[in-house]
Amino acid sequence: MDKIAVIVKDHKTYVHAEEAWYRFHGKKKNSVLFAVVPKGDPNNVVETLNEIVDENLWEEVVWIKTKSNFRPPTLLAKKRKSKIFNLYTKYREYIYNYLDVRKINKIASRYKGFDKVFSGHKNTQEHLASKLNPKELYLLDSGNFNDKINYTGYVDYSVKKIYRGSRIGRVLYKLTGLELYNREKLKLFTVYADSLNTKHKTVKNNQDYKRNLIREKNIGDDVIFISSPIYTSAKGVTITDYISYLKKIFDTLKIDTSHVIYVPNPIRENINDVEIISKSLGCKYDNRSIPVELKITKYAQLPRLCISPFSTALVNIQEISSNNMSLCCAWHPEFDYFDKLVLLRESQFEIEGNGIDFIIINDAPSLFEINSKNYDGEALYDNFGEWNQKAKI
Repeated sequence: MDKIAVIVKDHKTYVHAEEAWYRFHGKKKNSVLFAVVPKGDPNNVVETLNEIVDENLWEEVVWIKTKSNFRPPTLLAKKRKSKIFNLYTKYREYIYNYLDVRKINKIASRYKGFDKVFSGHKNTQEHLASKLNPKELYLLDSGNFNDKINYTGYVDYSVKKIYRGSRIGRVLYKLTGLELYNREKLKLFTVYADSLNTKHKTVKNNQDYKRNLIREKNIGDDVIFISSPIYTSAKGVTITDYISYLKKIFDTLKIDTSHVIYVPNPIRENINDVEIISKSLGCKYDNRSIPVELKITKYAQLPRLCISPFSTALVNIQEISSNNMSLCCAWHPEFDYFDKLVLLRESQFEIEGNGIDFIIINDAPSLFEINSKNYDGEALYDNFGEWNQKAKI
């Protein structure tokens, strides 16, 4: 009997882990789930995964707490303020990688003989996948693969930054012992298979498992709003600005907010903000720490409509629903100022026949206060972080 392992780092990758299990195996026996948790667990990975992991699918669940990839919310601001602290955290990460490699090697040595392994592409996850020595290794989605494929046609990774950088960085990276799987043999299991320009062999994730879970459900009256909490990542945008934008969306689409269920980002939004938004809009909210795709499978009835400013969950839900639910990307015109969002718009949302209505909310209140005279149709910033920095927010 085939033996598979799936390596996840958060709730997003776990959503696709279940799909990989269903597509390639479908049995509890010889199915192992590895959860790689970063230092300090800044995104509450343990709490979230404990809530959503279905132990009926996995013969064994293995938790690996690492020191690498420590990203608390305040870290970036501290690194910007101090060049010394920035260097310290950079070289400290090599030490963490070295320690994690030794720990992962010991764990991997106890597990051999996997036919297929599914993993994320980040350092500790892929190292574990490589040490499990599978016949086939597939990378799972964590967001969109489009911005992870470099000029060679293969998935990019942080190593290229090291090799373009200092000689000491290259030496330290080699000393960590981190391993990468052969890029020419690496495959992708992805919902974005149809839109990727890559040399990797791709297998389309059709969301068959979740589709099977909702197959017999009827459509109800609820409208799901999937948050893209701009106010938490663009420092100049307040929660009041965000609420005004949401009100304009519902007004434009002629939606009674008493039928709306607000689904917050489980990592980036706190309960106080969610309650403020819910009270201001006059809507309900679903604050469970599980992905919206899984929430929909657990509702007694399916929502009649799912809306989001730019959440890629819309793409996953479209695959699940087989066009039974209406989907809408409610686009703020100022999102065109940001290159990453333009790429998302062109590759995922503004595609004829993709099952997602792309609607520009033209009269939406301004979020970024950018003088239109400075905008000639080309993106002005790479992402919200660059806007924060250049606008000195």
